[in-house]
Amino acid sequence: MELKECFKTAAETVKKLQYSASLEGLLRYDQWTSLPEAGAAYRQELSAFLAERKAALFRDPSVQAAARELSAVPPGEIGSVIQRGQVRIFLREFKKASRIQPETMHSFNMIRSEAVTAWRKARAARDYRIFEPWLKKAFDLKKQIALELNPDAPAFDTLVGMVDEGLTTAEISREFEVLRKSAAALLERISASGRQPAADFMQKDYGADAVMALGEKLACANGLDPRCVTFNGFGSHGLTNRPGPKDARISLGKNGFIDLIFTLLHEGGHAMYAVRTAPEYADAGLWGGISGAMQEGAARFYENIVGRSRQFWQWHYGELQAALPAFRDVSPAQFYAGINAVRASLKRTASDEVTYSLHIIIRYELERDYFEGKITAHDMAAAWNEKYRSVLGVTPADDLEGVLQDMHWTGDYIGYFQSYAVGNIYDGMLRQKLLSDCPRAFERLADGDISDIDSWMQKNIFDSGCAMTEPELMRHVCGGSLDARPFADYLNEKYAELYGLEMPASGRRA
Repeated sequence: MELKECFKTAAETVKKLQYSASLEGLLRYDQWTSLPEAGAAYRQELSAFLAERKAALFRDPSVQAAARELSAVPPGEIGSVIQRGQVRIFLREFKKASRIQPETMHSFNMIRSEAVTAWRKARAARDYRIFEPWLKKAFDLKKQIALELNPDAPAFDTLVGMVDEGLTTAEISREFEVLRKSAAALLERISASGRQPAADFMQKDYGADAVMALGEKLACANGLDPRCVTFNGFGSHGLTNRPGPKDARISLGKNGFIDLIFTLLHEGGHAMYAVRTAPEYADAGLWGGISGAMQEGAARFYENIVGRSRQFWQWHYGELQAALPAFRDVSPAQFYAGINAVRASLKRTASDEVTYSLHIIIRYELERDYFEGKITAHDMAAAWNEKYRSVLGVTPADDLEGVLQDMHWTGDYIGYFQSYAVGNIYDGMLRQKLLSDCPRAFERLADGDISDIDSWMQKNIFDSGCAMTEPELMRHVCGGSLDARPFADYLNEKYAELYGLEMPASGRRA
């Protein structure tokens, strides 16, 4: 088979894989927003059917021949970033299809909808025991998938690599230790300061329609094209599905609390990364952005680095006061301090920037311990509670406050949690490089001009879609590997100013 023909086959297959991912995304969107309980059984059959059609792509003799030929071609000998991306994705997915047994994938696809239903019932009853057998099934099938894909590697290493391609658990654990020590030390200094900004306004309901409308408006002010996104408030968990190159679906639990604004800024970041791929990359089937930590980095960049900055609210606070008249008696300084108040809490999605990564490290370590055989599904709720007590000094009152708060362990997102905190690490690195390239970016933001940030993110992050792996993109943009110090320095700088603390000596690597 001629090499030119192999490249063509790879490109065509990647496009077909994106079509499959689009259908799966639409089904997932429907599942999390409006699928009735009685429809779950047929949905399982449909999901399994689509998975089988996807796997069938790789049984084509011409596809198999192309995979054999391209496996022998060094990436450095492939001319363009686009073509390298297509070949990498093609070979990655071929490996999955050729190694993971169809029966295993069928079993996994058949339990997912039931696992979601069981999770919802468990949440309603605030009782983990309802969900426990489904968590065990999902985790054990994920382990089987990982071992079939790579029998010579620990299952958890493989699962993490399937989400954050190119990263290792050794790298992640190393940087998480830096992040853990820095966040814990900063939290201790903040607690010892005796200062705590008033944040009572975060606990009040200002009307779901008004808060939702304002959040959507602010997400679009950050650069999200309203023609490329729909919003709904029917989900039980904030989620952005990405069914097409100009099609993002944001779903969340609509409510009247201020936190909803930051959920919308977060999901708006996901949506922007999904729909703003440059045309030449999108046409090549490389739209949507890199999955895992780069997606979470984009989302958390707009939620926190931009959305919780003093400069963002210096410009947008008048809009908030107009939309929510109760804030006419709250000064911009009080609001800024309140939305950034630091306190140990039980809920990941409502936590502050300082403690958020600790929530993630807890989940990452629980997953790691399960796959290493240190805990079982039966132990998970108690292990969760103990981690929260020892790391954050708080203990859940029941399972809804604890192990049932995230939907990730229903199946699809096992081995995903590290992505949120790795995304934070990426944000520290990106912010540092952004300010090096555009020193006045946040000064301009305070004047309502997001163009420096917008154009920098477009050129460096959005344009290339999923053509590169996370480490490749970060080396290309920032010139280095995973490094938690810039994010730790950002937190120390921001919260030293907020809480009147002295800046610690930088721990940046030489």
